[in-house]
Amino acid sequence: MKRSFIALGICATLLCSCKLDNGSESKHDVTRMQNYTWEMLVSNVLIPAETVNSLMMLDEYMAAGKEERQGDAFAWHRENIFQEDETTFFIENFGNVDTNGKRLAEADSQWEVKNGSRIFERTSEDSWKFTKVFSYEEMEISTTVTYTGKDSKGRNIFNVEAYSTDTCTVSRHSGKTVNATIFTGEGGMTIINPLPYSSHYNVPEPEGSGIFRIETDTDGSSLDWMEFRYYHGKDLVFNCSLTSNL
Repeated sequence: MKRSFIALGICATLLCSCKLDNGSESKHDVTRMQNYTWEMLVSNVLIPAETVNSLMMLDEYMAAGKEERQGDAFAWHRENIFQEDETTFFIENFGNVDTNGKRLAEADSQWEVKNGSRIFERTSEDSWKFTKVFSYEEMEISTTVTYTGKDSKGRNIFNVEAYSTDTCTVSRHSGKTVNATIFTGEGGMTIINPLPYSSHYNVPEPEGSGIFRIETDTDGSSLDWMEFRYYHGKDLVFNCSLTSNL
């Protein structure tokens, strides 16, 4: 059975989108291309992964006994998870989660996440499908987050596969547009222990591997490519068509 999750409300600080072009001035430079790619990486990969990780850590905390919660494995949980009432918990930098008295894996669970516009459902025991993260109406989001296990430090590991598109107006007079195809590389990205953050502009970079790429075109002709690529399992490095030949 598929279990739906609906996040209620919108966090205003997350609605500032870095457009490819705003129709009045060119944004075809490395800095703005990097900002746009980072915004899309956050929306399509990091927020979905962080959302699932937060819910799984809450579920682990709910299942643990009082003595177990005092162990080192629950140090983050003790500092960031607070019980509001019988079924509602507050996660620092994430928001309130109403479990409706159910564990996450129960077939009839209906958890409500009250921290922003996120719509997703659990499609299998270890996978979640996201169809919306922000109120970004012109963008189709399709992200699958799959839990793959824990690393040697006991941290949750996720595989994230994302695909979406974006369209921006280049000229208000001509009506020309730039189309962006947004996707993870073959096999998706590995994201390790993504945690909630306090600011959209201060998102911590979790450890991981893989490639997040954007390719743009207009009138069927290719324009640019932009990507973030993991190096050494922890460094996210930006590159694009404007810098590759420098």
